[in-house]
Amino acid sequence: MTEETSGRTVAPCLQWALAALVAISAVDVQTLGLPLQVRPGFVVAGIGIAILGVVVVTRQRAAVARVVRTHRVLALALGGVLASRAASALLNGLASGAVAEVARAAAVVVAILLALALTDEGGGLRHRLGVASAAVLGANAALLAVGAAFPSAAARVFESVAEHQLVGSLPRFRGGCNTAGTCGFQLLLATLLVRGITPPTWRRVATLLGILMVASTFSFATLCLPLVAGAVLLRRRATRWGAQALVLGAALLALWSYPLELRIAGWTALARSPAADWSRDGLGPRFMPVHRIAIGDTVIAFRATGYFALTKRGVTCMAEHPLAGVGGRGFERECPVMTMGTVGAWTDRRPAHSEYAGQLAEYGLLGVVATLGVVWAMTTRYRYCVDDPWARGLFVTCLAAAFAGAIWYQLPIAAFVGAWLCRQRAIATREPAQTD
Repeated sequence: MTEETSGRTVAPCLQWALAALVAISAVDVQTLGLPLQVRPGFVVAGIGIAILGVVVVTRQRAAVARVVRTHRVLALALGGVLASRAASALLNGLASGAVAEVARAAAVVVAILLALALTDEGGGLRHRLGVASAAVLGANAALLAVGAAFPSAAARVFESVAEHQLVGSLPRFRGGCNTAGTCGFQLLLATLLVRGITPPTWRRVATLLGILMVASTFSFATLCLPLVAGAVLLRRRATRWGAQALVLGAALLALWSYPLELRIAGWTALARSPAADWSRDGLGPRFMPVHRIAIGDTVIAFRATGYFALTKRGVTCMAEHPLAGVGGRGFERECPVMTMGTVGAWTDRRPAHSEYAGQLAEYGLLGVVATLGVVWAMTTRYRYCVDDPWARGLFVTCLAAAFAGAIWYQLPIAAFVGAWLCRQRAIATREPAQTD
């Protein structure tokens, strides 16, 4: 229990409403008839967040006043994020994509403040967020079972291509999402929130289900799952951080490089061609050349992947537009770079495919400073309300997964920040540790 939640009573219906909206935001199928290829789940959830914000302000005035008084530094930092995005959109001509990203950031900021206002003494909000997220995992598990049992549904539930550069033709679960990679992110976020379920048995079951579902996507989120094991099994901070750094390095090596040849003392461990379309029109040798390293009798040959080229381009694009970047969703338009995708298609117009590269290129120094302000406020003034190694590990995994996609500005992350972090000075006695 913490001093900031002691004695606080919150209507359960408001907590359930927030939990339901967070779950709805996981619906990722893009509708072609909507502008900007927006996710309808997030649009519906964003509108609901705005309505819920009005209800909370009118019905929970004491809670709102408590948030303003107790969390004003974090609120100001979050306001800085909104201001940086609004400035970037204004300086880039109010492009529709940039305006849409301002609206997305506003929904996330409001969701964080709502979670702070609706957090109660007994962890009711965390439990309800966990139950709603468990429902998301259960729905995806049902889709997985249907796809495995009925071949006619497999094409919709699983993603399979003739020659994926990283996993070959292996079917990858994508559930209700457009791609397996996006599905992996959504399932990882849901697994993070199920750690709030109060009954230990159900919490363990939901966590295990979530990890298995993330693994079924064979995405970059799957590669990052060992970070959770490091947080749970390694108690010494230096050892834990060192092991997690090695895991992250190995995952990024797999994401950014495509090994072609490995010979050790005359023994061939690996030998394969770059890709079927790599040499088309001379594009491969020009834009994604093969690199060869020889150390004694050991020879290693590899080429960089499109993910690496896009990340590198994010840095150079920020250098070209240092102040306010190119605006939200402007990477594809303003930061061209010729790359071959993981399925062999060449193009010079792609999204950033990395939260970090995208933030640098699209918001520039304004975005960097605003983000660092939020990080400073969270790391210096807050800590976990519940000492749960699994939650810590899953949160770190989410941060690592952002190297391969957009994961920061999602409602589950906002709900986690608001419901799981407590002011350091406000913590009287930390709630019992969850060691399952």
